[in-house]
Amino acid sequence: MNKKGMTLPEILIAFTVIGVIAVLAIPTFMKFQHDKDIVTRLEASRATLAHATKIAETNIGNLEDWDLADLSNAEIFRTYYKPYIQTGRNCVGHASDNCWSKTTSFFGSAPDGGAKYGITGNAEAAFTLSDGINVSLAKTAVVEEKFGTESKLPTSLVFMVDVNGHTGPNAIGKDVFAFILTDNGLLPAGTDNFSANCTKGNDLNDDYWDCCSKVIADKTRDYM
Repeated sequence: MNKKGMTLPEILIAFTVIGVIAVLAIPTFMKFQHDKDIVTRLEASRATLAHATKIAETNIGNLEDWDLADLSNAEIFRTYYKPYIQTGRNCVGHASDNCWSKTTSFFGSAPDGGAKYGITGNAEAAFTLSDGINVSLAKTAVVEEKFGTESKLPTSLVFMVDVNGHTGPNAIGKDVFAFILTDNGLLPAGTDNFSANCTKGNDLNDDYWDCCSKVIADKTRDYM
């Protein structure tokens, strides 16, 4: 019996089909890998910040007794975090692009309130973790509406985390996410509203502040 191999046209068709599949699959695979890396770095930064918080509580006192209202962001970092966290760069005390890249909204415009350094207008409490993750710390009295996370503390802290450092896009909900220091410890933004505002198709600049909880839980940025 004669065995007939593939003809040249059939081979070309097969390669064409394989090429089309590759073109369609590669971007999806790359996004999956990128999202996986973002989740890994988010979890690492949360662990680092939460560990420092626990040590500070052990040495200084319970969160409810921290003097957050009367201290500046820089003073809060120096008092409660700098002794207990390993930083690669420390830019506390002045607005410095060495530790934080100016942030845009999800759509690339100036974020709500013009806050180019996390949620404040400057980077007076910005620092870089040893793995290159940029962090900007700021105190605030209101976190539930913007960040979807409840706190009974009179003054809460917001840690804005840029998971890939100075590498772009430096945009909220893409590579910049928030953790909130609450009376229940350090929680990802969106913990209590289930990241309700972080949905595909939203067209408002401030809709993506509460994405952190969703990204960690789902292991993907499916709203992109």
